[in-house]
Amino acid sequence: MRYIILLALLTSSYAHAKFQFEEELALLSTSGNTELQTYDVKSKNTYTFQKESLRLDLFYTYGESESDTNAENWRVLLRYDHTLDEKNDVFLGHLVESDRFAGFSRRYNTDAGWKRFLMKTDTYTAFSEAGLRYVVENKTVTALESEKTTRSRLYLEGLYKFREEMQGKVWAEYIQSFESSDDYLINAEASLAVTLTNTLSLKTSYLYNFNNDPVDAKERVDTKFATSLLAKF
Repeated sequence: MRYIILLALLTSSYAHAKFQFEEELALLSTSGNTELQTYDVKSKNTYTFQKESLRLDLFYTYGESESDTNAENWRVLLRYDHTLDEKNDVFLGHLVESDRFAGFSRRYNTDAGWKRFLMKTDTYTAFSEAGLRYVVENKTVTALESEKTTRSRLYLEGLYKFREEMQGKVWAEYIQSFESSDDYLINAEASLAVTLTNTLSLKTSYLYNFNNDPVDAKERVDTKFATSLLAKF
């Protein structure tokens, strides 16, 4: 009897749980006078249960021109959110990223912060995040040891549904080091997605990354314009 009760409790718990998967793929390949291949793969997976949610994000970019690699970076994010009320959440997250062309082989980011919904309707959603980030960064220059810094993080995101089959999203992020006022990052992206089927959408996006204190000989600004196929289920 107790096994039946336990099974019923587990079944009831999973009935209230929600899984959401979002996969994105962008490919660019040219041949002839110019040989270029670029691949973008993104995966966002969320598990929500009552007031808790757990999220796993995976991202990988690879670019090759004339048989030479000219872009390669990846990110893995694991994040936990707890809902306090209708407008407020708290979160913990750990982000591991790598971009040797930007001057770092590994960057470990541990976040803790607060999320607040500014507006939440059927057509428009906006929220902000504020928190602290502890960073351990390994430069690609082998002579340099790992750098450890504490930073503040501010984030703002807005999503607007122009109509049922079309929506736009804009987000911006500012990350400031407490050790140096010159050491800060600005990241922003604007995107537009058009629904093709119940699960597939076509997405166009423009990503802007600014590093005010890059490794020697590296550019401050990286940008990316992409058109990709997005699947949600």
